[in-house]
Amino acid sequence: MAAADVVLCADAAGIPGRNISKKAVRQGKHAFIEKPVATDANGVRRVLAAGEEAKKKNLNVCVGLQRPLPAELHRDHQSAFKMARSAT
Repeated sequence: MAAADVVLCADAAGIPGRNISKKAVRQGKHAFIEKPVATDANGVRRVLAAGEEAKKKNLNVCVGLQRPLPAELHRDHQSAFKMARSAT
C-alpha cells in the first residue's frame, strides 16, 4: 500500500479486515470501496468514520458498484433522467 495513491477494496463485505478504508486513510491514501460497504451497523459506522477522517486529511472515501446495468434497466434510468430534466 505504500506506493499507492488510491486503495481499491473490492472484496466481500462480510470478511474480516473490511475496514481497509480506515487503514488507507490513516496511511494518507484515497479509498474506493465496492458496495455493499458493510453487513451491519457497526461496519457502516466504521466506513463513515473513515470518511470523516479522510475529510480532515483532504482525502476521499468513495463508494461504487462495478456491475453494469442490464440494457433494459439502463433505458429505464435514462428515461427517468430525461423526465426529471424536462420537469425543471
